[in-house]
Amino acid sequence: MKGIDLSHYQEGLDLSNLKSGGYSFAILKLSEGRGIPDASFDKFYDMAREHNIPVGAYVFSHATNASVAQAEAVYAISLLKGRPLQLGVFMDIETTGQMQIPKEQLKQTVTAFKDTINRAGYDFGIYGSEYNAWSRLSTDDFADCSIWVAHYGKAPEIPCDLWQQTDKGAFPGYYGAVDVDEAVSDRFKALVSEPAPEPREEYPVNVSIGALQLVMKENGYWGEATGRYSSAFIKALRDFADGIELTWEGRK
Repeated sequence: MKGIDLSHYQEGLDLSNLKSGGYSFAILKLSEGRGIPDASFDKFYDMAREHNIPVGAYVFSHATNASVAQAEAVYAISLLKGRPLQLGVFMDIETTGQMQIPKEQLKQTVTAFKDTINRAGYDFGIYGSEYNAWSRLSTDDFADCSIWVAHYGKAPEIPCDLWQQTDKGAFPGYYGAVDVDEAVSDRFKALVSEPAPEPREEYPVNVSIGALQLVMKENGYWGEATGRYSSAFIKALRDFADGIELTWEGRK
């Protein structure tokens, strides 16, 4: 059972050809950091839903601490707006900065992202190469997550759910290369085989005020909203969330 992962670099690829190419699922880049949406996510997502293709999303993370990781996750949730993801949201860990922080700090960073995504009702996974991210993170610490390992040429030695085999795969009707991923574990194969979930109207997310301030400032929703409970902050928050229910410190 194989799939592909896509971003705006594969603009023009027609997902209606996915199953004829021998693929079963797609994982789409949603965003980068806490302020850059992927230009092709909406188009690829709509094609996937139209053709009943199991779909997931990934965030190319730049976070090196828990606060920024939470902000990245909040931004991802704001972009999704309750749209269902059969395969969940993956945190892509591969930056130089992430490889340089202490291992325990990296674990705390990933955990903050995970907890925010889970509270929004989405499954969570982690992407990284076997010799970088997965030399610094323990799969035992994330046993309830989908483990996605990049390792070209041969199967990874660490246990995983999803194996990125190559970045030189072929796709029908598309003349560029695609990343090819193989579902390895029974758990991930079951996710691919399950019926697509329906959208949920509300995704309550418990987040810190600091995380909201980070992501709102990054995305132009700041204005005069410098006070935590000021009317200006609440207005900016509502504009940013755009219908997503966010809760913090026991308050709505």
